Amino acid sequence: MLEDLYECGYNGIDSNINELLENSRFYINITFSTRMEQNYDMSSIVSCFGTYREPYYDYLEVEKFDNSLTYLIHQQGYTVREYFETL
Repeated sequence: MLEDLYECGYNGIDSNINELLENSRFYINITFSTRMEQNYDMSSIVSCFGTYREPYYDYLEVEKFDNSLTYLIHQQGYTVREYFETL
């Protein structure tokens, strides 16, 4: 039966997907993380940088600084020490 439909010009259901996509807006969050950060269930930023008030100085471990926020700080030309000094 499908062969007969295709021979008669049937192309399937027209869902207007192209028009829907052209007239739609999508907001997408892209999350970056390092492999080490994934090992900490994406919580190493909080572990090494703390809350919005102050970092957890008593619990700072070098391994936890392998995260995307540290990479961003270095990419902008700063050091983590400079970041802590501004707090």
